[in-house]
Amino acid sequence: FGSGCDHAPWLSVGGFLPGDQPAPVICALPAEDVIIDHNSWNVVGLRGTGSKDLVIADEVAVPAHRVLHVSETMARKSPGQLHYGGPLYTCPWRTTAILVLAAPVIGAAKAAVRRFQERIDDHFLVALASVQRNDPAAGYRLAESTAEIHAAELLLYDAAARLDHLGGVEEVDPVVNASIIRDCGWGVRALANAVDRLYEASGANAMRADEPIQRLWRDVNAARSHAILTWDHAANTYSRALLDSI
Repeated sequence: FGSGCDHAPWLSVGGFLPGDQPAPVICALPAEDVIIDHNSWNVVGLRGTGSKDLVIADEVAVPAHRVLHVSETMARKSPGQLHYGGPLYTCPWRTTAILVLAAPVIGAAKAAVRRFQERIDDHFLVALASVQRNDPAAGYRLAESTAEIHAAELLLYDAAARLDHLGGVEEVDPVVNASIIRDCGWGVRALANAVDRLYEASGANAMRADEPIQRLWRDVNAARSHAILTWDHAANTYSRALLDSI
């Protein structure tokens, strides 16, 4: 899943160092050393990320200064973290990645609200013999979805503040760290639920390929299915940390 690979002069590629217990690493490779499989990202959601497969056809020598050891990064002891030392570099790496993936879903959900509003005077409901603006159920869905989006946004901003705090402390509190992961999972699920609620009331014309609301619906549901954003993963991570703290 090489997101953004079409536009990048350098690419991050995961791998393992050989040994009795292979160690995971991330290698920086110039784009000319990598083949992009342009037929590998035929998907229904998040198409714009271009998360295509990256293929290394021949052996490539990677110098040590372009190899990042995941274990060092998780322990906040990678060369960059030790050299720069600021909160941006010392925030828990994996938790930062989860928050970065969650944040764009806020914008997609807000865009779905705007599109629902734009269509409400043109969406004719046969059962009511009137446009959707006059349907109380539509107003209910709009109010509930906007409240849910607002709640999720506040939660994710609060999670970001907690992450900033962790970047400035010597020891990371595992429960606080896990609470950020929990809130990212819950927030993305809430955002997707809000968009689902609006899409359900958008009618058959919303399924047209050129209708933005169906694309937004596909995108947010693709995001909620990301391995590190699912509520199952987030809830399990937090509950384990909380129980282990007792």
